[in-house]
Amino acid sequence: MSKRKTEQTFVDLYLYFADRGLLPRPAQLGRRKARRRPFRDGDLLTPSQAARFLKLSVKTLNNWRWSGAGPAYKKIGSSVVYDFGDLKSFVAARSRTSTSDKGGAK
Repeated sequence: MSKRKTEQTFVDLYLYFADRGLLPRPAQLGRRKARRRPFRDGDLLTPSQAARFLKLSVKTLNNWRWSGAGPAYKKIGSSVVYDFGDLKSFVAARSRTSTSDKGGAK
């Protein structure tokens, strides 16, 4: 293992224990933030990623898929995935201008 990799492993291990209050947190390290790449058109999302994007529970997404009310999905083997472009279209198709707006034709 390279020296740099060993040092990073040590820092990660130290921060793991510091996050749980088992070791003091050094002032210069601060809190780590997970970096998440933004989704792009063409990305295939898992049901949990799609639910996070739509701000729904995975169970709601599963129920919509079963009833045919949700966004378009794809089956790849036994896996269910959602195309990010389809999710954006699903959200855009549900835009409303007022509470009495039923959607559909304008």
